[in-house]
Amino acid sequence: MLQTEILALIEQGEGAALEFKRDDVRPESLAKEIVAFANMNGGRILVGVEDDGAVSGVQRDNFQEWLMDVVIGRYVSPYILPNYREVAMDGSKVAVLDVPMGTTKPYQVKRKDRVDIYVRYGNVSRLADAVQVTRLFQSGGHLSAERFPVHGAGVDELDKERYLHYFREILKHDENIDEEFLKLRGFLAGEQGNLHCSYFAYALFATRPGIRLPKAPVRVTVFPGLDKDYEMILDEMVDVPYVALHSPLGTMTQPIHEQAVNMLKPFISKDYVVERVREREWDYPPEAVKE
Repeated sequence: MLQTEILALIEQGEGAALEFKRDDVRPESLAKEIVAFANMNGGRILVGVEDDGAVSGVQRDNFQEWLMDVVIGRYVSPYILPNYREVAMDGSKVAVLDVPMGTTKPYQVKRKDRVDIYVRYGNVSRLADAVQVTRLFQSGGHLSAERFPVHGAGVDELDKERYLHYFREILKHDENIDEEFLKLRGFLAGEQGNLHCSYFAYALFATRPGIRLPKAPVRVTVFPGLDKDYEMILDEMVDVPYVALHSPLGTMTQPIHEQAVNMLKPFISKDYVVERVREREWDYPPEAVKE
């Protein structure tokens, strides 16, 4: 990176992906900016530049070691390593820290009695609110929305025959399929005595998922022409579980996607006979419609 590039960055001013810091910045203050960038889309920190864009330079001889050992080593968790460069600027130098977008969010600033989670908005790094923290945990792979509880929905609202068949016959589990089993696998959430179905379990096994999950059903609509209009040939909601149920007699209660495709079948396919063999021709691949 050249001096002209640094000057061009300074001319832009601080923003969502650029921060200026003095050489005498406190370690927790620099850690805050690193964490905020890592929790969002990454960014660049110029150390040795005043808030007004004046280049004051980095005076520490061991700035890189201080950055790694003190700022990141003591205050940033989990560990993240910015790309570090120093650029000569007319008798002084500016340290350039390129902070990547983190993959193990949320990143936190560790303090003696607490940890703080920061995010970057505009030219300000600020504490994340509860919603932002949840999203950071989710994007870091620590939370899955499917495992969140459906409040008020107990295990009694699940089709027991359906989930027992799923675990025993499909997944071949031979242990006892009880509440503890379901909780360990994310199908129930909460504490014993106050367990609720997860979103995942309710969509898969509830007799009518749409009762508590309004977006779970599939609306099947067919129009007579190529444009949507008030006139419809078919307009029905399919509100059944996402998992099939096979009976001992060999019959099957179809899951939601199979029922929806069967409802569409007369409108997107047709039968024809070739040498006394009945065939079906689809306007679209049925696998794609199911997906």
